[in-house]
Amino acid sequence: MRWTRMVLGGAIGLALTAQVASAQSVSYNTTGAFTGFCVGISCTSGGMTITYNPLANGNIVLDANNSFYSQLSYGSFTVSGNAGNQQFFPGAIFSLTINQTTPTGGSQVITGAITGGADGTSSGLRWTPLPTAFSILPIGYTVFTVQNSFVALQAPSSNNGLTTIQGDMTNRSGIVP
Repeated sequence: MRWTRMVLGGAIGLALTAQVASAQSVSYNTTGAFTGFCVGISCTSGGMTITYNPLANGNIVLDANNSFYSQLSYGSFTVSGNAGNQQFFPGAIFSLTINQTTPTGGSQVITGAITGGADGTSSGLRWTPLPTAFSILPIGYTVFTVQNSFVALQAPSSNNGLTTIQGDMTNRSGIVP
C-alpha cells in the first residue's frame, strides 16, 4: 500500500510538472503614434512619409521546445515618397505601445526620436526606442536594435520601404499556468 502511494504520488507530481512546463500562450497587439513634428500614425516631410503599421493580433506559444522563447513582430514602418533630396523630420517622436492581453493584461510604452533623413532611393532614418527591454509579467520582451541603439528604417527603393520592428519574448517566471 505504501509503495502504491509513493508511485501514485510520484506520477501525479510528474504529470503536474509536465503540465506546468508544457506551453505558455501569449496574446498581444501594438499601437503607435508620432508626436512633435507630426501627429498620428504617419509623419510627412517634403514629399517623404513614414507610416507605422500596427500589429492587430499577435499570438505566440512559448514552449519547452524553444526554452520558452520566441521572436516576434511589433508591427512595421513604411517609408514612402520620391523626394530627390534628403528630407528630415526634426523633433519627430514615435511612441510604440505593446498591449499584452494573455496570460496577464498590461502595457508598455516605448518612445524614441526619429533622426536622420530619407529620399526616394536612400535612407539614414533611425528610431531610437527606449526601453529596449521590459516585462509585462510574467513575459519579458526585447526590441532588436542595431548596435543596441536604433531601428534603421529602409528607403522606399529597398523592400518597398518596409521595416519590421522585431524583438523577442520569454517566460521570465519559468512557471506556466
